[in-house]
Amino acid sequence: MFTLFSTCPTRQLRKDYNLLMERAHFVRDKGNISRYILLLVQAEKVWEIIEVLESGGAP
Repeated sequence: MFTLFSTCPTRQLRKDYNLLMERAHFVRDKGNISRYILLLVQAEKVWEIIEVLESGGAP
């Protein structure tokens, strides 16, 4: 009954990941490769946290 109010712990992290990837592709298209790489690294770190949380482990 109260599952409506429960939140998925990875929901916000997935939104952050998707936003980082969108930004990375945007700056890549503009030619800023160094910023693109930095955003990809940040996105990968977020993805690693998501994988740990979904596997049931502690970060």
